[in-house]
Amino acid sequence: MSGTMVVLGVVFQIVLGGVSAMMAIFAGAGLANSRDLPAWVLDAMMQFVWILPLLSFATAGLLIYFYTAKSPLLSYYWHAIPVGVFAIDFLIMARLWS
Repeated sequence: MSGTMVVLGVVFQIVLGGVSAMMAIFAGAGLANSRDLPAWVLDAMMQFVWILPLLSFATAGLLIYFYTAKSPLLSYYWHAIPVGVFAIDFLIMARLWS
């Protein structure tokens, strides 16, 4: 992975962290105000507010660390973790809205 791709990947992860946090906050607040949800669902939505950006920022940190350490673990597959969790949260929120 080249240095340019590491920088673009880190920028992508930072943007994804912000967007996913906003999605979790506003979609979760909208669901909490408009639906009668069990307490465990509200707790799970609250955890996603912290988990989604944390995963993105941790992935960005790992990409930087692996690039500077010349590690063989540097890979594009690291981006799949926060994107996958974001997709799961998006599908859960969409399912709860319907």
